[in-house]
Amino acid sequence: AGLRYTKDDKHLDQTVPFLRQLNRQFNKVNWAISADYKINDEMMIYGRVATGYKAGGLNARAVNDGFDPENLTSYEVGLKSELFDRRLRLNTALFYTDLKDIQRSQFLAGSGGTVSTTVNAGRARYVGIEVEAAAAVTDELTLSANFGYIDRKFTDFDLRDPATDDLVDIADDARFNGSASTTLSAAAEYRKPLPFGELGARLDYSYRSRVYYTTTELVNPFHETISDAPVGLLDARLTLSDIDLGGGKLAISGWVKNLTNEVHQLWGVDFGSLGFATVNYAEPRTWGIDLKVSY
Repeated sequence: AGLRYTKDDKHLDQTVPFLRQLNRQFNKVNWAISADYKINDEMMIYGRVATGYKAGGLNARAVNDGFDPENLTSYEVGLKSELFDRRLRLNTALFYTDLKDIQRSQFLAGSGGTVSTTVNAGRARYVGIEVEAAAAVTDELTLSANFGYIDRKFTDFDLRDPATDDLVDIADDARFNGSASTTLSAAAEYRKPLPFGELGARLDYSYRSRVYYTTTELVNPFHETISDAPVGLLDARLTLSDIDLGGGKLAISGWVKNLTNEVHQLWGVDFGSLGFATVNYAEPRTWGIDLKVSY
């Protein structure tokens, strides 16, 4: 079990839209409690409940007096295991998170133009699962994989419509920006001792589902257009290491990233009423050679 006390004092000297001084104080006691039970020498189950806190703040260009803290409560249960004489590791976790008073940036329309402000928009819940596994198939070959899925839903999300200046609830349509709901990674690694060193080969695959960079079309007209489709990436590396070199060791590696040359994005920005949006693309297929000498 644990306790944490947090105290935040924030001060703003505001000159726009008019001169004033703002002060906000926030404090919070958060707690966590967990328990685990060892079924046998190979398996353990656990449970955890914890609360979290993100301080409120002040809006430098807005007329309002700032925004309140974000608070969450998370619940997690899981299983950790090492089976078959520790040749197979299998861990899994189920979690539920309740997030309140979500802090979100919004645009406010006024006679002086449009400004950005942060408000407490609403509430959300996350339900998810994570599974990870690693298997020593032979003394030379290791396989590993990780899977994650999270079902995220806003249960309340009030947004100010820039066209009407009215608050509307967009909970049913709002997206969580910047992260995917489904992720998967898998790897195969082979290591073989040689008379003059060690040979290593590794293949990595990663997948993520569609990613959104904005929350709603209400203020971002290119919301769907700049979202990035699901993508799977393959990386490969071949290494000769532990080669004797005059009292030192030499390692030579050849590698390829994005082996199948998939086109995918890193981020996108929708400038809303300005009428355009931009996206940043990730690197295409890239290859290289690494040399490493250690003494």
